[in-house]
Amino acid sequence: MIRFEYEYPVRVKTQAGDSVEFDPANNGGHRALLDRQIAKWQAGHPEVKAARLEFIDRDRHVAVLVDRQSSSVDMRDDSSLEVNLSAEHSKPSKGAEVQAVYETKYPGYRLTVFHPYEGKALLERLTDAQATARAQIATELGLHDWDLRVTPLEDGGWKVLLDEGITYQPSKMDTRMEKACLTVGRLGWWFDADPDTGVIEIHPGEPPTFPKLVPFPFDRIGDPTVRDKTPFGIRLARPGETGEPAFVDWTQSLGLLIAGLSGGGKALPLDARIPVPVSERFPAGWARNRDLKEGDPVYGRDGRIIPIKDFSDVEELPIYRLTLSDGQILECADNHLWTVSDSVMRQAMSDERGRERREQTIRLVNRLRDEAATVGDGVRANRRHIAIDHGLPPNVTQNCAERHDLVGSDGLCDEAELLHAIADERESYVMPGGVWANTVETILTAREISENPKPHGKCWGIRLADPIENPDANLPLGPYFLGTWLGDGISSAGAICLNDDDEPHMQPDILSSLGGSIRRGKVEHGAHTWFYDMDDGRILVTELKRLGLYMGKHIPAVYLRASKSQRLALLQGLMDTDGSVSSRGSCELCFTNQRLAETALELIRSLGIAAGMHSGRAGYTKDGERVEAGIRYRIRFTTSKPVFRLPRKLARLKTDTRSTQDWLYITSCEPTGRTEPVRCLNVATDDHLFLMGGFVPTHNSVTINDVTTLGIGTGAELYVIDHSTKATDYYWCRPWIADRGWGADSLLQTAGLLKWLLDDIEDGGERARAWKSHGWQNWYDDLSDEDKRRYPYRLIVVDELSQLTVGAKDATSLPKNPLPPVMEKMFEQQVKALILSTLIRILQIGRAYGYRVVVATQIASSTTGMPPALRGNLGNKVIMGAKVNDAQKNLIFNIAKDVPDIPANVIDEGVSKGAGLSEMEGQPPYDFKSSFPMLGHHAGVAALGKALAERIGLPDGIGMDEYLDSLDKDTPSNPEFEQRVMERIRFPEAESYLRFPFLQAIKDKWDESLDEYGGGPADAGSGGNGDDGTAPAGRPVAPAASGPEPSGPLMDAAELARIMRRG
Repeated sequence: MIRFEYEYPVRVKTQAGDSVEFDPANNGGHRALLDRQIAKWQAGHPEVKAARLEFIDRDRHVAVLVDRQSSSVDMRDDSSLEVNLSAEHSKPSKGAEVQAVYETKYPGYRLTVFHPYEGKALLERLTDAQATARAQIATELGLHDWDLRVTPLEDGGWKVLLDEGITYQPSKMDTRMEKACLTVGRLGWWFDADPDTGVIEIHPGEPPTFPKLVPFPFDRIGDPTVRDKTPFGIRLARPGETGEPAFVDWTQSLGLLIAGLSGGGKALPLDARIPVPVSERFPAGWARNRDLKEGDPVYGRDGRIIPIKDFSDVEELPIYRLTLSDGQILECADNHLWTVSDSVMRQAMSDERGRERREQTIRLVNRLRDEAATVGDGVRANRRHIAIDHGLPPNVTQNCAERHDLVGSDGLCDEAELLHAIADERESYVMPGGVWANTVETILTAREISENPKPHGKCWGIRLADPIENPDANLPLGPYFLGTWLGDGISSAGAICLNDDDEPHMQPDILSSLGGSIRRGKVEHGAHTWFYDMDDGRILVTELKRLGLYMGKHIPAVYLRASKSQRLALLQGLMDTDGSVSSRGSCELCFTNQRLAETALELIRSLGIAAGMHSGRAGYTKDGERVEAGIRYRIRFTTSKPVFRLPRKLARLKTDTRSTQDWLYITSCEPTGRTEPVRCLNVATDDHLFLMGGFVPTHNSVTINDVTTLGIGTGAELYVIDHSTKATDYYWCRPWIADRGWGADSLLQTAGLLKWLLDDIEDGGERARAWKSHGWQNWYDDLSDEDKRRYPYRLIVVDELSQLTVGAKDATSLPKNPLPPVMEKMFEQQVKALILSTLIRILQIGRAYGYRVVVATQIASSTTGMPPALRGNLGNKVIMGAKVNDAQKNLIFNIAKDVPDIPANVIDEGVSKGAGLSEMEGQPPYDFKSSFPMLGHHAGVAALGKALAERIGLPDGIGMDEYLDSLDKDTPSNPEFEQRVMERIRFPEAESYLRFPFLQAIKDKWDESLDEYGGGPADAGSGGNGDDGTAPAGRPVAPAASGPEPSGPLMDAAELARIMRRG
């Protein structure tokens, strides 16, 4: 597009002879005259011939003509070119084409301005560094190169100016600019953007980091300014800057979610042995924890090879020792998570009655659907009549109709619709994900297993892992041949001794496995020695020497990590020669070679078979006297897998084994009394389980305490809710807990306390009546300071959410003749459902009444008790941990992609302990590090408790010395002090029944089942005390509460699998 200007006269003569202002823009006659003048001008200037009048500039007395079919380039100076675009290129979509055309035509120039509607473009000379930086920044921002101008800064950074048509939007562009800083520079570069001017400055810098320790702000205890904005650490700061406080703004949301990483529950000693595929680094197929790296392969519980995603920091933790039923001894950190099952859970899935109940359910579903098909359209009937007509208990039709809102205003139901609803419910029990498909497993720490080693009088069980999966290995000797040679071969020769009766059955498989020929040797005691030659020219003894087997039998690592079929063939060779099977199907291998025995045991376990090994002196009787021989090693196991090929032995194997063979049992779990450096492995599976030892699968409170301490200092009414196994974590703050504000002895107590808190702000509650009488709408806006002292805000701390809510399920009806475990589980599920629904309701309405809720949980999976209705009401969210993956972020945060990760340098420098990610309501996402309290020789909660006692004082009746003694782990507990404290704060369990009357009906039914089957009155609590009523070691003795006294933990939610839903 080429532009021309025609200068027209200022004045023109009229017919009368005088002159007037020439105004072709507004005067038609003048415009006609201008057109004639332009035509005459164009006739004398061919280059203007194709131009057309574009507009008239009255101020300059110029007519502007544009040739849109042509383009032109004006060189302003050596550094820039101005392009008048053709009509074809005067479109926004043509920018890339214009760039390609003119940058190719004019090397060294770059398109820096593209204004298609004006038909203008500008090309300028840029240095290579400028051009590269501009392209990188534009790419990260999602813009065109010409949408921004880039000039160098003196410090080596860049100044970026956005085109006038582009607005800098921090919410969208800040994260992109952080990436741009990494692209044009390196870790540590930072930017400063001014949205008003569109100017962005990128500066070099060192990587941001945290100090080793962020001190707790003791001077702010009692400071009223932290009441509504509570600090808990510092944000990640740019180099040379001081980290700004990380804080919770309670005026934006009443809820704070603190999530911990599940990886923190798989801590193993650095010397722990973990099976891995054979490689150059790990030729034996085993690795020490300390030697593993990110990306290294390990085995998951399903036997498949999975990569290690990452590791936690190394830390010193107490070590526990687990002894398993097969003789294995494993060591792990106290917080290591084990996926376990108790005897009631296991029985529920294996019991013949359970299988029959599932089959009955399927038959009932099919019958109801068939009968529904025969009911006429629109047929309506009374629920009781429907029950009678179709052979159903009346409460089944009644409850199902109410759950699905099928009862019309006439009191009747659509008969077919109700039958389908009942069938759908029953079918859900047996479908994947239903109660019958549940894995009957729960997750416990080693410490928790130690505190309750035998639930229901029997050991915890660990489900056997599936056989490890590897591809077929290129083995120098066939696995079946090697197995027979290891069993009955001559260690110094390529020969095997075979029983004459078995030889015809075994020899074909041996030859097929070896790929060779045989020579018969000597005969002795009804057996022949057979010598084998290899068809490919290799010498068998040479191969045995190369494998290290000559005169030293064992199973080489390459065979132990071969494919499942190859390993089974090897075991079959061993069992056909050296193995035995009893008439009851019990298998045994017996060796005098310890190394061969140990590798055979590893082989058996790698196939998913539970096996144990015992050693003892072998001997025989001669002339009536016992003659001792060497040590023998006996491996025993039971399996339905075809571990034999020999027909006479294979016939004795059981085709079906007891369900107990699918489990290993934890016979003891005890603290070792020592600490060791440990670290956690995180693997890329849904269950996060990897194998250790003998192929056994294995599985945040600082911020809470910081927030709690500053809350107490500003006059909060404190309420504590936790699972009984972790309740001691909050013993330090008991003096400041509100009367009846302790709900950490049992699930029943927790539910009752939450219901009391909810009842107080719903119709009829004391706080609700006060609000109504004063016309208050919001605690933050409507109450005076004096009113707020009278009705202080309530800080509710809910820890270990998953243990309080996972498995929640509302009871729909009471079974007629249930077993006690069925009622026990129904009671627990119902209490958990009440905890969850009550907590959600508090979060929905509590803000107006001055409620604040801190909820803590572990991120183990998408089923850790964090339903959307709960998470959505927790506006402030943090994840504690330095290595958070995208899946974990998506489980917790609303917009996970906007939450920055902890920089790698923070982890590498060893300053990531206490770090985390945050997404706070009303604040941009940021990384932070929690403050840690240290006061003199006191640290942690001891420091916080001491500071609170000194700064705001202790409640009446509690002395400073006795309180400080209670914080000292080396000082024996004072039962009188403990009783005095707990009597005031413990919420009475008996009141839970008053607030949830229908719970009493479930409890009564539970008692009835115990009366019928024996076992004493039902224990509806979960207090964590021992059977003798004494507190576990290290825990103060708590006084009895009113209502049922807890005597042991309720079963875990994974027992859903055994619930038998009855109409």
